[in-house]
Amino acid sequence: RFMTEYGFQSFPEMRTVEAFTVPEDRTNIFTAVMLAHQKNNEGNSIIHDYMLRDYSEPKDFASFLYASQVLQAEGIKIGAEHLRRNRARTMGSIYWQLNDCWPVASWASIDYYGRWKALQYYARRFYNDLLVSAHEENGQIAVYVVSDRTTSVAAGLKIRLMAFDGTVLSEKTQAIDVPALSSKVYIQLPISEFLQLKGFDPAKTFITTELAVGNKPVSSNLLFLVSPKNVQLPSPKITSELSQSGSSYRLRLTSDVLARAVYVSLSNFDATYSDNYVEILPGQTVEIEVKSPGSLDQLRSSLKIVSLMDAFTQAGPAPASGH
Repeated sequence: RFMTEYGFQSFPEMRTVEAFTVPEDRTNIFTAVMLAHQKNNEGNSIIHDYMLRDYSEPKDFASFLYASQVLQAEGIKIGAEHLRRNRARTMGSIYWQLNDCWPVASWASIDYYGRWKALQYYARRFYNDLLVSAHEENGQIAVYVVSDRTTSVAAGLKIRLMAFDGTVLSEKTQAIDVPALSSKVYIQLPISEFLQLKGFDPAKTFITTELAVGNKPVSSNLLFLVSPKNVQLPSPKITSELSQSGSSYRLRLTSDVLARAVYVSLSNFDATYSDNYVEILPGQTVEIEVKSPGSLDQLRSSLKIVSLMDAFTQAGPAPASGH
């Protein structure tokens, strides 16, 4: 079996929208020009309806564009990982669609100008040849490892139940041998056991899994124990450090609490990023390589960092602190 053409729409980023709008067109997603750049008659309404199912009303227009990309990426991730976990019943999948022939709200993961949406970064992770994917099944957390490699590989598997501030409530590590072309459950944890743990609150904790080969992480994933709308994420304080690294730049990000779908952009420049829309665990350092024609000072002054919580609170995006 091969699953093809499943998808969900999102809006392109603000710089792309600015190319076909004037400020009065950007008051909301239902203005005449925004609707004209949408070829599904109910498309914008569908995005809005699903947004309110999983989250709440984003605080402004720019936040809606960003949050729509997270909504799209998370939705396609659910489908893609489900199909991969069900190998060999399903032997492949293709989401709709890759790119656009004009600047528009669409199912694409790369917009008309070649700018990657959240989905394109997510796809590189959920289609990685080695995937760790935790899933709730029959009252248990089942941790799958899926391999599309044609040879077996020795790996280390780690699963942690964590509070949003980084407190580890439970942890299990296991050395595993991953067969070629396989999908298998390696760890099963009854959710009932979590209820006995001090500090456990399903709305304020999460499961984090990591697969490492040769002590190098190759796949990681998060699982929440309640619906997205009921997850009580705190507002993170994200610290950044941008430095020159040869012909490119290195951006180091840390957060005091779990920071979801952290989006890095430059207000005045296009750039390519080694990763984006990243999950930052509390105390973890995430490094992103940035390639841009701007100087270090120009990049520092135009750097913008947004996390999922910033789209729905009035506190505004996290400042690009550090140097």
